[in-house]
Amino acid sequence: MAFREGNPPRGSCRLVPRVLAAVLGMAVFAGGGALGAIIDSMDDATVWSQKSVDGAATLTVSTVTGQSGNAVEGAYDLKTGSYVQFGRKLETVDISSGDAITFLYKGSGSKNSIEVKLQDSGGDWFAKTIANVSDTAEWTRAVLRYSGTSPDFTFAFMEGSSGDSALNTRAIKKISIGVTKSAGGSGTLLLDELGVYQVAADTTQIVFDNFNDTTKTTNNLGANQRLVYDDASTSSFSFSYDTAAKPSDGDTASFKIIFTKGGTTKNAAWLPAFAVVDTTSSCTELVFDLKGDTGATLGIGLKGTDAQNTTQEDLVYLNSYLLGGVTDAWTRVRIPLTAFPNVSFRTNFQIWFATELKDGVTISLPTAATTSVWIDNLKIFRVPVPNAVLQTLDSFDAPVSASGWSKATGDDASLSFERATGQVGKAYELAYAFNSGTYAIIERKISINVQEGSAFSFLLKGTGGANNVEFKVKDGDGTTYYKVLTGAASTSGAWATYTIPYTQLSFFSAGTDNSLNLGEIAQIDFAITKSSGQSTGGTLAVDLLSYGAAPSISANVAAGGVVENLTVKGNPVSPNGDGIDDEVTFQFTLKESSVVTLNVYDLRGTLVRQIPGGTQAAGPQTLNWDVRDRAGRVCPNGLCVFQFEARSATSGGRSDIRNIIAVVR
Repeated sequence: MAFREGNPPRGSCRLVPRVLAAVLGMAVFAGGGALGAIIDSMDDATVWSQKSVDGAATLTVSTVTGQSGNAVEGAYDLKTGSYVQFGRKLETVDISSGDAITFLYKGSGSKNSIEVKLQDSGGDWFAKTIANVSDTAEWTRAVLRYSGTSPDFTFAFMEGSSGDSALNTRAIKKISIGVTKSAGGSGTLLLDELGVYQVAADTTQIVFDNFNDTTKTTNNLGANQRLVYDDASTSSFSFSYDTAAKPSDGDTASFKIIFTKGGTTKNAAWLPAFAVVDTTSSCTELVFDLKGDTGATLGIGLKGTDAQNTTQEDLVYLNSYLLGGVTDAWTRVRIPLTAFPNVSFRTNFQIWFATELKDGVTISLPTAATTSVWIDNLKIFRVPVPNAVLQTLDSFDAPVSASGWSKATGDDASLSFERATGQVGKAYELAYAFNSGTYAIIERKISINVQEGSAFSFLLKGTGGANNVEFKVKDGDGTTYYKVLTGAASTSGAWATYTIPYTQLSFFSAGTDNSLNLGEIAQIDFAITKSSGQSTGGTLAVDLLSYGAAPSISANVAAGGVVENLTVKGNPVSPNGDGIDDEVTFQFTLKESSVVTLNVYDLRGTLVRQIPGGTQAAGPQTLNWDVRDRAGRVCPNGLCVFQFEARSATSGGRSDIRNIIAVVR
């Protein structure tokens, strides 16, 4: 099953207020369930800014160490209030992990061009045209860079007033792709596997400076070398290039910094600035050569911007990475970049040194009046990276009606698009014709489309009182559904996995209607509500929010039953007559001859269809449902529950298997 993001039209695959927990026999699964497509890796707490508290309750949201990478943690005290809540809007997608947009294409007919456009949250559009390739007969991969020194995408125009003519790759809200006129005429264009791409890089290190050129006033990357002196101190600093002190014969000089202690030493700092441009997430460690007067102590930090372009800084005590501390012998220092969690390595930043750590934790200063340290070969290492698709934006596997893509044409150009066989799974085929019009494209707003999943999953780690956690999902028109996890705010400080099938979500509040549109998820919230007799304070960390499959059907095949395994093909099913996933096929293996029956229910528990399979022999078998009800009508969009029963013809053994089918036309 493919997972992707999209924005379907209203009315597609929706939950109704009443759910069929009794028929399905499902509950919230703690400690199990497979993670599917990541909605949020929870590495950045600043995007979880939708906060609310009740009465005197307090809440602080921050980034902490997670089960994988970072996590988002709410530190709370309910006091006399009844709840606290933190959440995030899901109206954009972050593509900053990669370098390029990629997709597969092939076409027929006239020789025209393919155009791709990206719009960020500020309203800026960036475009790239691939000239005269729309008739390419074989599947071809396009890789269009949006970052680096020579990006393919260029600024096209601004829609609205908040843009800055610079593409914000952390907040893409709309994408368009299609054909622009070159030769004109007509043709077809097939599109498949739209995603975020990582372009191969062989570079293994980024050298800030080797300090060999003693005449330079800038480092290798063009940043000023300077000492920043904190005037709150009477201490002073000076620097020079030292041609006598060098780690190896291949070096010409090193960078010497001299600290002269004054009467007041608080906040004294020396700060060479080394700006870095567009380093990548594959960077692993900060490396440099160091020696100094015995007893020298210092911290080292990185200063830069986070995902919201807010200045952040991280400092560590350098002696923690030196066995025996600073000595008069050259030592290679390696500090993992994970020691600096707040600083983005995709933006400009500075490496700096200080005699005081963050938050006023002062390092013991040397006893000598003057202390010197020498630095050389300052660099950041990064691992080589291969070409790779990092993130799928759209696999083009969904029925067009549930995809969120809409068509747009210029003047009297015509365009239709439908699902077809792709290079990988399905593709979308655009059939176009130009008269005086100049473009025929499809476009889509970014939102989270979870229709092809059947459950949400996330990790929780809580301390304090065993209060309740409410998981809330809001769609594009404001309708909210939720699930209460009783006592889940306390996990005794250990990570616990929660998987919530969609059918376990209940109506919370209405938007323009009271149905949840699974194709347009606009906001996720976590609320902590007071539980009687529990402590009012604690912390709750969340990591790896995703959607995907509920616990697998095969897991529901009970030991001792007559069904050995069961696989459901064509789920979601799209009974639209296009010959693709128009029916559901149940493939199963019987341990012994058995009478088989398939029952399908709607979410209210009403029987939609019963399909008697009769007596089936032991071994592999199949049973099909044509997605019609008892009156022969094609079932509408939505979720159904199937009950697959098999009863032995001789031994009395029985299997009863239940799970979800999504109908998406």
